[in-house]
Amino acid sequence: SASVLPTLSQMKDPEYIRSQALERFERGLEYAELGKLTAARERFLVALRYRVMDRGSLHPDVAATHELLGHVEYFLGENKKNDNFEGNLVRLDEGDNGLLGGNLTIMENPDKDGQSPSSSRGKSHYEKAAMHFQTALDILDAKELGVSNEKVSTWMNDASSNDETTFQWKELAETYTVLNEKGRLGVEERIDIVARIQERMDELPVTVGEKSYA
Repeated sequence: SASVLPTLSQMKDPEYIRSQALERFERGLEYAELGKLTAARERFLVALRYRVMDRGSLHPDVAATHELLGHVEYFLGENKKNDNFEGNLVRLDEGDNGLLGGNLTIMENPDKDGQSPSSSRGKSHYEKAAMHFQTALDILDAKELGVSNEKVSTWMNDASSNDETTFQWKELAETYTVLNEKGRLGVEERIDIVARIQERMDELPVTVGEKSYA
């Protein structure tokens, strides 16, 4: 069904903004669990806009939406990479000694910019993922926490984290809801979330600027 644009009075109504933020976020989680990543991304992006309007740009709800968008983009990049890997010719380059011990090369027709279509499209998903993850880390004051990059996240060690249909989307979102009396995440909660995000960022083939935990 076609979406109806909100009226000006609705856009100034805090209750409407909050209800839209929650509804879009919940819908995004449902689509993500079904593996419908593009639909999930659209809902999360709208939820992000409403959450910033409702809570301000530094609220845990906003960080949660950025992290979830990061995971959506990560899986979109992984799917693009796997689809193209399976669908393209693969060639083994000869090593220096003439034996087939060299690099594995995926052969594709480059686009007009000289880049292979899949690598550029996949990379753009990873770049967006890195940007969302970095924004979440900034909101969580990751630098102040100084979480070691060696800290292992139990979230990312679970095999379910490698597939969007088994990834624990709702459980992950709930880790942002344990707030203290000031409406902020406690230090322990933030450390666990930061470790989880850092571990996923380390799997990305791209980086965005200086990593906040470097």
